[in-house]
Amino acid sequence: DLQTRLADREARVRWLERELAKAMGRLVINEKSLRKVEEGHASTQAELRAQLSAAEAQLGLYQDHLRGMGAALEEAIVARHALVQTWAGLCEEQGAGEFRREE
Repeated sequence: DLQTRLADREARVRWLERELAKAMGRLVINEKSLRKVEEGHASTQAELRAQLSAAEAQLGLYQDHLRGMGAALEEAIVARHALVQTWAGLCEEQGAGEFRREE
């Protein structure tokens, strides 16, 4: 009858309203969780950028150090060559045989 169908529909509407309220509650919770994740992601990105900047600065220092070491090595090679030339010149004055023995 009409009264029964109306009561069933009202019950169905109340049930749908409760389900909607539950879904809205879950939506609010999910939005809060998403915001926390986004904030954490932004924080992590900022932290990673800072670490990258620090690593790049350290790399720059290492590169400068290596360039300095390379220059010092070149100077040492030139000095060694000059020393060998001087030694060879001295040995020539004393005789070529002695230079070969010493070397």
